[in-house]
Amino acid sequence: MWNENARRQRDEELGCGFTWFTWDGDTLATECRDREERGGSTTHYVFEPGTFIPVTQAVISSTLELMPQPIYGEHYSIDRDPVWKHKPTPRPIDNFAWYQSDQLGTPMELTDTDGDISWRAFYKAWGARKEEESEKAINQETRNPLRFQGQYFDDETGLHYNRHRYYDPVTGRFISMDPIGFAGDLNVYTYTPNPIQWSDPLGLARVPPPAPGRPTLENTAGKFIPGPGSGHYKYWPQCNCKGYKDKGGDIWEPTDHNGTHAPHWDRQHPDGTHTPTYPVKTKGQK
Repeated sequence: MWNENARRQRDEELGCGFTWFTWDGDTLATECRDREERGGSTTHYVFEPGTFIPVTQAVISSTLELMPQPIYGEHYSIDRDPVWKHKPTPRPIDNFAWYQSDQLGTPMELTDTDGDISWRAFYKAWGARKEEESEKAINQETRNPLRFQGQYFDDETGLHYNRHRYYDPVTGRFISMDPIGFAGDLNVYTYTPNPIQWSDPLGLARVPPPAPGRPTLENTAGKFIPGPGSGHYKYWPQCNCKGYKDKGGDIWEPTDHNGTHAPHWDRQHPDGTHTPTYPVKTKGQK
């Protein structure tokens, strides 16, 4: 039977205590951890606009101040609403760290204000990971529960909270059916066809990698040299596909993202053969 002693023992084992969260839509905004033995803390998360890719975390060594909810009776009174009457007290940031993420936005490292690596993780393909923390990070209690885009690591279960359901990084599957049914996939437990390129931030529908776009001299490492009138062309007679014509007569066809490869161009040659060509990072790209 669950009791206070069992709760304290579990808190000590996991170091999680009592935690509550605030959200900005579907994006995690703050995490408050209240622990009797070591006090509380509040972690503020900042993400790239319109995405689930983390940028920074700021930690304050105290919890958010909760306001009592008055009993209004039959009518609401704005004069008694603590949201309008309360004046928050600014608090200094005790710890600040920057996220270093991979091509999908999965956190790989946290670096502190001195530029030192305070946390890093090594992942298997489907998200199971091994973490490393510096002694400084342990003393400052710097931690990172964020995983694949939209996922939060649950200390008690070892699963990833993926907004609408839980994900198991060991099996690479969700533990419950997709709430949107077959609209997500014929396999209602699948995550994505390729976790190295695809994501599912909401636990509903997988998101394919972005198209490679128009080939240029820069993003093809000099392989694509535009030919006369190198706009969008249909390649004929081998297939009814569209692409970009280069100086040598090849048509560069963007892939259709069937989940088996990273975004690239199929470089269609006049003899009917093709060569897969992958884009390279240009200056200013992550």
